[in-house]
Amino acid sequence: MVTPGKLRQSLAEALALQDHLERIDVHLRNLREAGLIAKAKRGRGAAEMGPTDAAHLLLAVAGSELVKDSVRTVEQYGELRADPASVSVRGNYERGRYRLALLDLPPKHTVVEALSQIFSLLASNVFFADVRYELERRYGSRPSEQAEYIFLRLFRPYQAASIHYGVRRRLDVQVVYGSLPIRDPRVAWDLRNLETAGQLLTVRVVDQAALSKIAHVVG
Repeated sequence: MVTPGKLRQSLAEALALQDHLERIDVHLRNLREAGLIAKAKRGRGAAEMGPTDAAHLLLAVAGSELVKDSVRTVEQYGELRADPASVSVRGNYERGRYRLALLDLPPKHTVVEALSQIFSLLASNVFFADVRYELERRYGSRPSEQAEYIFLRLFRPYQAASIHYGVRRRLDVQVVYGSLPIRDPRVAWDLRNLETAGQLLTVRVVDQAALSKIAHVVG
């Protein structure tokens, strides 16, 4: 049973926030009161935290400037929809040959839907399974786990996010959610392309190690 307490602890460890458990508790309470986290009960009816609960709490903790902003942050970032024009797949990929995360979701899926799928796939250790098999078939060797990466980026002051993953020198996939001041959203991973017009840009990044720690608790 994955309780809110276990989710809170795993997220704190994943983001190196063990000294800020009280802040995470406030985020949990805010989201619970807004119906964005399953309410804990006792006995057989106890709430079990799932991938969507984890996605909401991660966005609140990683994206909020202040703990009072939990709900607004989740609503701002969680419901951002994928920009089909931003989808970029670099590498020898033929659609239908093997599965790539996010690309089998509806074209305009949300950040929360994307994170929920990522958590589920990471928890089952199959996020890169098809990619590993295909690269081994094509190149004769399987890439090392150290070559694999996943990044969630949250952009401020813009209401935008991106998910970027792949295998170094073999495959690179990116999807942008919301919109950024950039001529070609397919290269949003390269911050040199952002046209911020002098505004202070803040990018918060959650990496594969953190995502995996959370996933293996709620998956």
